[in-house]
Amino acid sequence: MTCRRSPLFLFGAAFCLFALTESGAGVRPGLSDEGARRAAGLTLYYRGLVNEAALELRPALEAFQELLAIDPTRTAVAARAAELARALGEPERGLALVEASFAANPDSAEAYRNLALWLLRVSRGAGEAGQASERRAREVAAAAARRFPDDVGISALQVEICLGSGRIDEAREVLQRALAREQGDAGHWLAMAELAAKVWPAGEGLAR
Repeated sequence: MTCRRSPLFLFGAAFCLFALTESGAGVRPGLSDEGARRAAGLTLYYRGLVNEAALELRPALEAFQELLAIDPTRTAVAARAAELARALGEPERGLALVEASFAANPDSAEAYRNLALWLLRVSRGAGEAGQASERRAREVAAAAARRFPDDVGISALQVEICLGSGRIDEAREVLQRALAREQGDAGHWLAMAELAAKVWPAGEGLAR
């Protein structure tokens, strides 16, 4: 997750950060409030990227959290910050980040998916707490499926949840429903094929 990036990337990110900071982005006279917010957000985003690439995880996390305070619609940034918190040994902080993103973005399929995946992969453990976490993940995924029935990422999430608990027949039903919907996007069908390979070995059942 915290992989090293190329020197060219680091130079580009550092240059953007320098340019925005030196130009007084966010405080320059004549810059609209929205422009100032966007400039400040971009500065924080690149600061987080540069710190993460340098494996300075805590400053990266802090930069991303500052960005989320300015713009809570950045669901991908929330997921990235949550992973940084987990890497720093603070899973509860990570959970709080994806929970806040979920609450702030009721119309975002990604916010639903991020929370459900976090509950599955990070919060799930042995005992009652783990079972409760998995139940909540399933509830979030089911709510997402009702709200975003054509989103392939949500279908993939449901399949992953079913397969993770050994419910292969249910995973196939989810995929059958997704395959029955009209879609003209080639990327959608490629994703469907990848999911089918997980639930139907050697293409079994695809012609049904």
